[in-house]
Amino acid sequence: RDKLHREIQRTQGSISSLYDYDPMGRLKSQRTVWSGTQTLHNKQNPLVGGAVNRRYAYDKAGNLIQSADQRSGVLNYVYDKIGRIQEARNSQTGRSETFAFDPAHNILDIPTSTPSPVGEGWGEGKTTAPISDDPKTQGRLKLPAHPNPVSGNRLKEYNGIEYTYDALGNLIYRQLPNGENQYYQYDLENQLVRAEIKKPAGNTEIWEYAYDPFGRRLSKERKDKLAWTSTVPKRTHFVWDGTRLLQEYTYKGSYTYIYTDQDSYEPLAQVFHNNQDEAQYLAYFHNDQIGIPREMTDINGNLLWYGEYTAWGRLKKDERVYKNAHQPFRLQNQYYDEETGLHYNLMRYYEPEAGRFVNQDPIGLLGGDNLYWFAPNAQTWIDILGLNRFTRTTWQAPSKGTGQTYTVFQQAIDWDMVDNKGRTNLQRASKGLAPLGADGKSINLHHSKQDARGALFELTKTTHSKYDRTNALHPYKVDGSGKHPYFPVDRNAFDKDRKQYWKDRAKAEKRRRRKAGKC
Repeated sequence: RDKLHREIQRTQGSISSLYDYDPMGRLKSQRTVWSGTQTLHNKQNPLVGGAVNRRYAYDKAGNLIQSADQRSGVLNYVYDKIGRIQEARNSQTGRSETFAFDPAHNILDIPTSTPSPVGEGWGEGKTTAPISDDPKTQGRLKLPAHPNPVSGNRLKEYNGIEYTYDALGNLIYRQLPNGENQYYQYDLENQLVRAEIKKPAGNTEIWEYAYDPFGRRLSKERKDKLAWTSTVPKRTHFVWDGTRLLQEYTYKGSYTYIYTDQDSYEPLAQVFHNNQDEAQYLAYFHNDQIGIPREMTDINGNLLWYGEYTAWGRLKKDERVYKNAHQPFRLQNQYYDEETGLHYNLMRYYEPEAGRFVNQDPIGLLGGDNLYWFAPNAQTWIDILGLNRFTRTTWQAPSKGTGQTYTVFQQAIDWDMVDNKGRTNLQRASKGLAPLGADGKSINLHHSKQDARGALFELTKTTHSKYDRTNALHPYKVDGSGKHPYFPVDRNAFDKDRKQYWKDRAKAEKRRRRKAGKC
């Protein structure tokens, strides 16, 4: 690690992953080299034939504007004034995805002269308006006067996909462009428990899902007639470490997952125990700037798998160099279900075609006015629990506090919100006070899993209280011990950290406003 505690080199088997950062601490480049053959920082030999070689560029608002990869080429991104993605264009192929949204952040299905394609283009935003080349409005979408409305934030149609909801706002029917029909059923907790999938060829698949009391999925199993007569079990069991997937078991064997650190949701390695030969096989993940796996390698540095994604996280190229490679992860803490195409995101399911959730936010309006909204874009934002969107950053605590370097997951804050004393959130934070969240109460700066070394999450008071005695937030309250057994939080030292954190957060917002000409 460097002096700011940022990871700059990691050895993964026979190769080393090298990372460079820009002055704002954002990932600027990543590449792999053979271990022991190169040194750090401007002394590396040119990378030839490495499994990973990517570069990134950002705008002043922190949005990713370019990603250059040795396989997929150069992708350029365009955003609107509030950070919502408008276009993702591949410079090599000329292909692009374009998007438009209504004021409530619903993605709009805007008819074009070209019908929605089925196949490679499916789910790539092909039915939205072109980008303007007018110098006065460059980078903005040419919207029609009357786009299709989205009533109650419940999407009815997008890019050839049709949607139907129940009275509680859960998606119960989805028709895909290829004619496939999917029907969903939910339990009293609005958790997806059954999917009936009618294929265009006439056959039907039925899948059932089970959860523990904390909402974590324990299993999925195919239950249709073909599954009953099959000699191969169609069942997967899941084991959890808090809110992260630890293991999955199938008839083939077990997959165990290791993450980049104790608070990260970025997968680092996969250990496969093969039931046939009782051997174990180790594979490594290589993730991009937002934590999506883009490659997998073995212990010798050989490429096992690589993938390419649409702007909203759908895997559009699944290249299995090794045919049995298993890569189920998508956006952070999302698990891909091949049967439906949905991503399991702990508290909810995510549909990558439209970049939104299929049911409403369990925390209600605390997650925002649009209960289906994922984020302005999937290049900068993450939602690891399916509850609230975050951006990830690092922060150095003062020496008079803990002095440690934290990973921090930040939420969007309304800095102009006023408290009952007439102070704005910006004024509160400038004095070291927590700003108010969407619930009108002070935002909690929460330690992940009650670990003093852990990441910090900005959580609304209501969310923090609702999930207080759950493994998601306080696993040691659940088991009765109360505190972390090895790394309990020193409240006196952390109080100093917290006060300085909000002051630094306010300073960052003031700098942003000065650059934008707001103050």
